[in-house]
Amino acid sequence: MSERTDIDWQSARAAIARGVKRLEHPELSDVERQRILRERAQNLARPLATPEANASGDQIMVFVVGEERVALPLAAIRELVTHPVIAPVPGAAEAVAGVMQIRGEIRPVFDLDVMLRTGSGGARNVVALARYRNREIGLRVDSVEDIRALPAGSLSHERPDDPRIQAVTRDFVQILNLDALLDEHWNETGGA
Repeated sequence: MSERTDIDWQSARAAIARGVKRLEHPELSDVERQRILRERAQNLARPLATPEANASGDQIMVFVVGEERVALPLAAIRELVTHPVIAPVPGAAEAVAGVMQIRGEIRPVFDLDVMLRTGSGGARNVVALARYRNREIGLRVDSVEDIRALPAGSLSHERPDDPRIQAVTRDFVQILNLDALLDEHWNETGGA
């Protein structure tokens, strides 16, 4: 094996020595270091939600399922799992994608594409863990698009005919009624 000649080892050693020296003898004064730490703490303590969201308290998480954009109230979502390992359940209803293990506990996972009958067959690389009647269940979706506030007047005035849809935003995101959606499929599965 030939030795690499394109590395300037002397410069590399000098750069490492300079880094070690800076770590041992920082150039910042204690006053400057305290100012930087205080500024970082203030930035980290700033709320993530917008004032508009804090006023109404209504926020949604928007998901992509095939060609559809659907949402759930943010308060219903407990956690997102990307690229989940889902074990199939032989003989389960079509809407049941399978089960997955979360911190040692088994959770049923429902396929939102099948539940909504979109027929897209998308990637479904994300599982949103949500609360349903004192249980934690998973909803398999293609991706997460956004978290947004619902300011007054942001919903369309039409009431959807489908009881599984709670409301529709002006940009046609369907806000799902999780209880109605899962009640329909929970009964089919015998309680998953």
